Amino acid sequence: MTHSLHRQGSIESLQDDYVFIARTIAGFNREGCGPKLQAIRNILCDVGISNTGRMDTGENMTNGLTEAKLRADDSAAPIIAAAVPSRANMREIIRRVQAADFGISITVSGLIDEVVAMCRELGVKPHTVNLSLGVHGKTDLLPQEDCLALTTMCGHALIATNLARQLREEVAAGRTHPQDAARLIAQPCICGIFNLVRAEKLLQGGDRQQT
Repeated sequence: MTHSLHRQGSIESLQDDYVFIARTIAGFNREGCGPKLQAIRNILCDVGISNTGRMDTGENMTNGLTEAKLRADDSAAPIIAAAVPSRANMREIIRRVQAADFGISITVSGLIDEVVAMCRELGVKPHTVNLSLGVHGKTDLLPQEDCLALTTMCGHALIATNLARQLREEVAAGRTHPQDAARLIAQPCICGIFNLVRAEKLLQGGDRQQT
């Protein structure tokens, strides 16, 4: 699941930005997995997440997907994806999922040192590790770093740079509240890995020093 690997920003802001993904496989463990996936959704709600989505309905937590809907959902969807707003929350989610032993593939994305440390603390041995090697080539053609910190939280590239830029300007001018701007930017990210908590901080100017 490499679409969650390319988030940009300072180490400080990325320390509270994690992605959790649970994925089932057709012909292997998808049949009858509804109750297990529902249990995972309940864990996410109990511990606390910043966002999640449903690609089949095009909803995330800015446009119709509520906690009540998540808890009631017992469908055998192929994937659950969520943005987790802190290391403590991510660690607790891993701990609870590990203890439940659902037999479902789990992916955790974040700063590699932090993710590895959490796994060691919990006695989890990762099956596979993927690393982003950054962006190469004519990087001068890329948008500004403050916009990339926002747009790269949607790994499917559904967030327009001009939207992020405009809303940063609106917030800076005091015409839009950072929370409202974060929710507007997040709406196209239907898989739900756009971190609303981090986005609000970024829009308030909380990521001046980039990596």
